[in-house]
Amino acid sequence: MTISFSKKNRLYHFVGLFCLSMLGCQKKDRYLSITQYRTYLYGVLQTDSVKKTKKLIGDIELRLSNFDSEKSKLTGPVDTFSSSPNPDSLVSLVDLLPNNNEIEGWNHVQPPKIYNGRELYYDVPFGNPQLYFRYGFQKQAHVEFQSPKLGGRPLILAEVFDLGTAANAYSLFSSTRLPQDQYRMIGSKMAAEMDDRLLFCKGQYLVDIEMYEYATAINQAVTDIAEKIEEQIIDINDGHLSEVPLISVLPVENHILHSTYLNLDQNLPSRYWPLSNLLTDINPKSVFRTYNDRHTEYSNATYHGFVMEFTDKESASQYLKLIQDKLIDRYGSDTADKIGSQSTSVIMMKYRTNQ
Repeated sequence: MTISFSKKNRLYHFVGLFCLSMLGCQKKDRYLSITQYRTYLYGVLQTDSVKKTKKLIGDIELRLSNFDSEKSKLTGPVDTFSSSPNPDSLVSLVDLLPNNNEIEGWNHVQPPKIYNGRELYYDVPFGNPQLYFRYGFQKQAHVEFQSPKLGGRPLILAEVFDLGTAANAYSLFSSTRLPQDQYRMIGSKMAAEMDDRLLFCKGQYLVDIEMYEYATAINQAVTDIAEKIEEQIIDINDGHLSEVPLISVLPVENHILHSTYLNLDQNLPSRYWPLSNLLTDINPKSVFRTYNDRHTEYSNATYHGFVMEFTDKESASQYLKLIQDKLIDRYGSDTADKIGSQSTSVIMMKYRTNQ
């Protein structure tokens, strides 16, 4: 059956499409707010209302105040970007990999190998060994698996990276994920499931398991290998691993699952615009989390909360002033209007965007 439009209907159809396209091109107000609290800067970006901005700012402020109060009670220096010390950091990475024939129906192609320090090869996940060095790479162990039932050729590569600290491992993990990645549980950890690999971090370790081909049996073996590695890390470290402490400052209400991003010294991803456009020279330690009041996946309704940590109050103040100056200089009065400044430690900007 075919359907034809009359001239009148075609006109209505054209006008409707034109209106929809115009609505999609309309510029929308977005807000960026940044506040200083002692050695921290915290704030919100890409919200669509002042009310929403102030609510999340208030929630972060309360949690940050409590966090800093608890931190001040501790004696000695506290690294808010590291978990508890790992007492078994000298364990051989090979011990974390499944033994030959431990995964039913699968065996090693060759004995496991280890790379130390600058020896890391260029065929790392996402092809950027320098990124691993920046996140404290210590060593890596890897082994390939084959199945006699599937032709006896290499089909799976399992790799474990020792990055020295939980902060380094989580930072690298969060920097390589994409919003569209799927997730599933591997033991007690949530793993990112990509087209050809499974990626998760546990303590100071980043685990990457790659499939050379896809089949149901191969996919199941990847899961079995991942669960065995995750279980082995727990057994070896005896539960001494914990989350990066500063992450707890960002509220969990209305946040998008698996959206937490931990940054040590990298340029911010473009999704954190306009901060990612402004701050390309200095990148403080920071934690970002994405929110959506509509409880849906990533969309134009999402916005972000963040906390940045500095070595002292003066550095935080200087950085806040730099952000304020760059916003006004780059976007001007037409696209970014200063709508609030109660003091030198608080700024709120409104800008217009097509997004």
